[in-house]
Amino acid sequence: MEMNDDPFNAISNLNSDSYNSGYKEGVLNGKKLALTQGFKIGIQTSFKIAKDIGNIYGICSLYKIQQAEQSSEKIIKLAQQICDLIDKFDIVNCHDENFEINMNLIKDKFKQFCSLTSLKSVNLKNDSRHLNF
Repeated sequence: MEMNDDPFNAISNLNSDSYNSGYKEGVLNGKKLALTQGFKIGIQTSFKIAKDIGNIYGICSLYKIQQAEQSSEKIIKLAQQICDLIDKFDIVNCHDENFEINMNLIKDKFKQFCSLTSLKSVNLKNDSRHLNF
């Protein structure tokens, strides 16, 4: 009698087969879940970056237009520099080696702008409705 013909062999391998099947199914489900979560995090991060850059650009542009008569030349020049940096900023290619450097430069210039214009930086922190720096 061969081992394949033994009826008890199938019963003894049942536990091992179930374990292997469950393991494979768990790995596949884990990969799907990780891809889904990674995709969601990527989308949220990219929208946040685009939103922050858009808010900074909008604030600086409006300040240049509305406050031109009342502002010092230094503030207007800084607002123009920020707008120029954003115009040159390649928001599509986040894998560019200068992406993070340029992003930090824009944020730093905007922080300087906020301090010169007495904009409340408290509104720019720790609130999902405002910029996070």
